[in-house]
Amino acid sequence: MKQNVKKFITMFITIAILMTSGVICCSAVSWGSYKTVTIKSSDGWVNKFNGPSDYKEKNGNSKYKVYAIAQTMVSNPSVRLINSNGAVRSDSLTIPHTDTIYTGKNNTGMVGYIYYTRTKPAWNQCGSDTMKYKINAQ
Repeated sequence: MKQNVKKFITMFITIAILMTSGVICCSAVSWGSYKTVTIKSSDGWVNKFNGPSDYKEKNGNSKYKVYAIAQTMVSNPSVRLINSNGAVRSDSLTIPHTDTIYTGKNNTGMVGYIYYTRTKPAWNQCGSDTMKYKINAQ
């Protein structure tokens, strides 16, 4: 009976350690919330302060990430980071598919600030479409 109790306790502790390490590992990458943005074919670069935003947490990281879960367009819209004044803080990044993490470059945002996105339709987009996505300013 004592051996069964020891096995149970050992197994319980092992599972607890594994679950805790998974939470710590996964929480190291924080994402902003999903937002849906409407993009019109007549738009150029449009400030979308109602779109996804994220808090930059790391020094020395010049990358950012975008993850879209829904797009109504068949074209490839572009996204880039902006600050609260609408000033550009990264290179643009084309988002051709959903369910893929895309990494952008030249994130010049400063740690401790929230960054937003600016979106642009592709040259071949027709009408008005939406994209639901989130960002990680890193």
